[in-house]
Amino acid sequence: MYVFYFYYFLLYIQLQKSIELQVLEVHDTYLILQDLKYSNDYRVHLVGKESTDFNVGDLVIVTYNGAVEDTAPASLGGVTEIKL
Repeated sequence: MYVFYFYYFLLYIQLQKSIELQVLEVHDTYLILQDLKYSNDYRVHLVGKESTDFNVGDLVIVTYNGAVEDTAPASLGGVTEIKL
């Protein structure tokens, strides 16, 4: 039984991705962020934070485990954490 949980944990960790982004716009329920390396824009729904926690120009690290939706701007799916 413990082996199952161990493999589940390893798989979960491997599926997690993190990306450093800069805040372009702050809205009530989401942020518009930009990848400074590739100039890609992303829409990220707030998880466990309030929009007042962020300011334009802040650098944040977004951890997610879902797909990147093909929208304009792209939307990160399965966001689990947003750190300043």
